[in-house]
Amino acid sequence: MIIRKKSKLKITLSLLIVAISAGFLTACSVRSENDDDLTEAGEVLYEDKTSQVEFSWWGTDERHKYYIEGISKFMKLNPDIRVETSYGVWDGYERRNRIAMASKTEADVMLINYSWLDEFSGDGDGYYDLNSLSDIIDLSQFSESDLSYGTRNGKLNAIPLAYNTTIFLYNSDIYKKYGLDIPKTWDDLFYAAQVMGKDGVYPIGMVKKQFFLTMVAHYEQSSGKKVFSTGGRLNITVDGVREMLEFYKSLVDNKVMKPIGQFDTNSFLSGESAGIACWINDAVKYGKSLDNNLQSVKCGEFITMDGVNYSGWYKKPATMYAMSKRTKYPKEAARLMEYLLNDEDFAKEQGIEKGFPVSRKANDTVKKYVNIPDFALEANDIVNNESYNLEIMPSEMENVDVINAFREGADKYVYGDGSLDECAFEIIKAMRKT
Repeated sequence: MIIRKKSKLKITLSLLIVAISAGFLTACSVRSENDDDLTEAGEVLYEDKTSQVEFSWWGTDERHKYYIEGISKFMKLNPDIRVETSYGVWDGYERRNRIAMASKTEADVMLINYSWLDEFSGDGDGYYDLNSLSDIIDLSQFSESDLSYGTRNGKLNAIPLAYNTTIFLYNSDIYKKYGLDIPKTWDDLFYAAQVMGKDGVYPIGMVKKQFFLTMVAHYEQSSGKKVFSTGGRLNITVDGVREMLEFYKSLVDNKVMKPIGQFDTNSFLSGESAGIACWINDAVKYGKSLDNNLQSVKCGEFITMDGVNYSGWYKKPATMYAMSKRTKYPKEAARLMEYLLNDEDFAKEQGIEKGFPVSRKANDTVKKYVNIPDFALEANDIVNNESYNLEIMPSEMENVDVINAFREGADKYVYGDGSLDECAFEIIKAMRKT
């Protein structure tokens, strides 16, 4: 269900807060409009605006809340602009975005996934060229490398908010209990399994996307070969898939990790798995849960081996802002984007919910004013220190069909439902179809 609230009505701010606290934002496909102009009595008065722009995003209730509050503040600061908002959870948002892009009804300002640039704007013409709005959007807050992620065919289609990569979080209390250091190498993980496995504790766990990325990292480190070429084409052969499957089976057989189908995040939160591979922007979510249970959290380094040609680990923009090339109000939309990217007050409200901001101004603000857990600072430092080793993630590496094909074939092999050759051939065949 999509809900629209059309607006020359008077609603109280208190009603909005009550709706939020009562779980209004948990609806999966909410569509709403929010206006500002708060009176001293606490009312929101809808007034005529000279222009209207739409902003769309996906996320959790926490994200919905700070965006709604931030947009209200933006409209108070910019009374000539009225912002309509459209938001929901990931699955619903992704489907609606595809429909909107196909029907040319996308929002003026959009939160987008990195892979959508290649999908919708491979030639640079799918989104607005933000270079032409540099007098409004302060691009100096971003490095050339930052902007390169959103540039296609010389056109700046999108700007990254934060970066994402795989990181390793550990329950350091468990590792201390067994007299173990936080793992740095694959051998460290196997040794930890020998020590804590007797009590049914696994050194690490991971969900299916991180599982695939981790298997890619080990393969590229051990073989010196790439799974995907620079252009994103599948580069691995069936022999390479065999190697990946054999390594996965060795992890399961040696109790380094549970089979991927048996792991969920509760395994980490309950202490059954002493570590978890996750996105860096999920670190606070998992880490805080352990903190609340009085457990200590430690961020580990990227797992590696000696003498590697490739680190095997990749990074990508966690999320990006883009603008519709069909917007009727590009300058007004640019003012909104500038606010979302660089405004200090908005940065304080957003914090590191999406990860550490890429914008220098927003990043400085967050580090100065936001209470950030130590493990999140550790994760950010590790990523920054290893940034020269982290390659740009090709969008194909996040292809759902590729990940599902690998996971299904890997589980068939681990559970004995197919031979190594059969499962490897099935996986490579499915991956080549995508």
